[in-house]
Amino acid sequence: MMDNNFETRYKSFTTEKLLNIVRNPGDYQPQAVDAARKELESRQVKEYDTLSESQTTRATEIHEKQQAAPETSPVNAFVASLVEIINPVQRKPATIDLTIKRISLFLGVLFIYDVYKESGFLKFMFTDQTAEWDLPTVLYFLPLITLSIAALLFWRRKKAGWMLSAIYFSYTVAGAIQMCLIALNSTPSGIPALDELFPPVSPVVYIVSMLFFGWLTWILCKPRLRAAYQIDNKTMFIVLALGAGINFLTGILITMF
Repeated sequence: MMDNNFETRYKSFTTEKLLNIVRNPGDYQPQAVDAARKELESRQVKEYDTLSESQTTRATEIHEKQQAAPETSPVNAFVASLVEIINPVQRKPATIDLTIKRISLFLGVLFIYDVYKESGFLKFMFTDQTAEWDLPTVLYFLPLITLSIAALLFWRRKKAGWMLSAIYFSYTVAGAIQMCLIALNSTPSGIPALDELFPPVSPVVYIVSMLFFGWLTWILCKPRLRAAYQIDNKTMFIVLALGAGINFLTGILITMF
């Protein structure tokens, strides 16, 4: 079914776009690359035939080098892959595969940090007999639950992983905007002890959060990255609106309870 979708879409693609797909197979799903090759073959593109031969020769050379090179232990391979992901200095633009790995790593690290930050509350909820999992508590932990699932599914290149990540990012952006407005309009209570117990947070903190997660949302919405998860424009806008809407509704429900 997915192959048919690719084949139907690629009939309207220009030859140059199709050639770009087969020239960069690591940036696209295998089904997409196969569909592009079939479409090029149906158009009898001679440049594609030359390209296929050169790719075959290059693949053979790489295979021979790998056979001649000493075996790499799984630990060393993992470390090398991790260094590639976190290395800020890149000689060439990051591939879609590398971008996916970086976002997955960020989501995983963010999840671990949030668990550590909420460890005291989590311990109370799971060990104290007086703790109750009421609606406000579930809503409080909803971003953390979403984050854990999003990190796993996004790394596995599942469509739901992209959607949950986009929901989390847009949810965070909407929350940062809301908290920034509250911080800008807040005034001291006039009670020193209360102000010391709950010190005001600078709006700059929320502005930085808004800009950072807004940037991540922009990366998620790039056409080439969305293509890897089969996300069209309509789905993208619905998911982003859903994330912002959930933030708004969560705030209302928490205040009601």
